[in-house]
Amino acid sequence: MAGKKKTIKSESKKTVRKTKKKVAPKDKNSSDDSKSDAGFYFKIVIAVIILVFAIFMVQLYVKDNREDPNTYNGFYFVKGENGLWQTTIQVGNEIRVVPFYYHPREVQDIVVQENVEELILKLDSNNLLYISIDPDLPSTYVQAAVQIARLTGERFQILNIPTRSAFTKLPSDIPEGQNFTAPIITCENATDNITVLMMVQEPLNTITYDGTCIVLAAPTGEEAVRVADRMGFEILKIM
Repeated sequence: MAGKKKTIKSESKKTVRKTKKKVAPKDKNSSDDSKSDAGFYFKIVIAVIILVFAIFMVQLYVKDNREDPNTYNGFYFVKGENGLWQTTIQVGNEIRVVPFYYHPREVQDIVVQENVEELILKLDSNNLLYISIDPDLPSTYVQAAVQIARLTGERFQILNIPTRSAFTKLPSDIPEGQNFTAPIITCENATDNITVLMMVQEPLNTITYDGTCIVLAAPTGEEAVRVADRMGFEILKIM
């Protein structure tokens, strides 16, 4: 009987030892799994925070860059009772109100040769600018020429470039015996000190230049005013 008891005790100890060996690894794996789950959830939380922040920044950017319909390139335009668009520019320490017939968005389709405005902006009181038109064209071409002259000349005190009007040729309807005193100026008269801006009738609205001669082309008088406004926006760096 004593021998049998020893055997039972010995087997019981072995069983307990085996059980302990099996349980210990199980507890370790469970701890590792818990740590792994915690790390996974932490990554999800961080990802959600980053996503929410990104969405917030995008909305803030869109809000800040949502342009007012009347604002163009930082210039605010308001339509007056006379139907003209008006904006303000700073000249020295003074603010000037400048009117236009069209809003910048209404003249974006006009083809403009790059840096054409520099031919005007480089001029000073020692230079001369002639704005020349065909005398046989409709009076709206004259209106377009005046639109540019008031920016370059002394009317608005902006550029103060000596600006003169001229014709590209003699009028076809000069009364017999009447003297014609207006200067005849074309691109052939352009020099380093004399810049010529010609208004011509062409099928397409364009602003181009060759040397110191600028050519504003338009098919009609109304379109010529549009082209002139585009040239004005270029000169003032609005476009």
